[in-house]
Amino acid sequence: MSARLGLAVLAAGFVAVPTALSDSSIWYRDARGDVRGGSGPDITFVRAPDREGRITFRVVFAKGPPLAVSTKQGFTDMLIVTIWTSAKTGARQPHYWLGVHGADLRHVILVNALTKRSVRLPEAVVSHKTVILSLDPHRIGDPRTIRFSVAAGREMSKGTGGGGDLAPDKGTSPLWVR
Repeated sequence: MSARLGLAVLAAGFVAVPTALSDSSIWYRDARGDVRGGSGPDITFVRAPDREGRITFRVVFAKGPPLAVSTKQGFTDMLIVTIWTSAKTGARQPHYWLGVHGADLRHVILVNALTKRSVRLPEAVVSHKTVILSLDPHRIGDPRTIRFSVAAGREMSKGTGGGGDLAPDKGTSPLWVR
């Protein structure tokens, strides 16, 4: 499965509907051990500050390395941030997907959910149990507000048992006013 298709499939399975309100920097915890359907990557903490002119998503996992690929066991892990660039709580269709497919974090992809066009971004940063994805806000129209949800999943090449985790477990982040 191609990386772009894998990200789209993962996003389609985990898309949540925007629901909450808050202020400028967002962070939240996710329960440890709440991976559904298998033994995929387990998200425990998400933070999304806007620093130095970039929107940065810091995702902490229960164990490191956070994402893996195994040809022996037949799986590839993925991480995707689903982004809404509208304050409208009824907007079901996300506007962008930002993510990585597999342990090769040099290939960060941003997909416009409406046009299906994608661009490659600078590589992700990994530190033990943390993956950091960052983008220039102009890539997503320099929005004043965003909502997001984060999904991590394990894609199995054979059989089932991959599993996935969504943070927050329901809905999206609070409204983030930049």
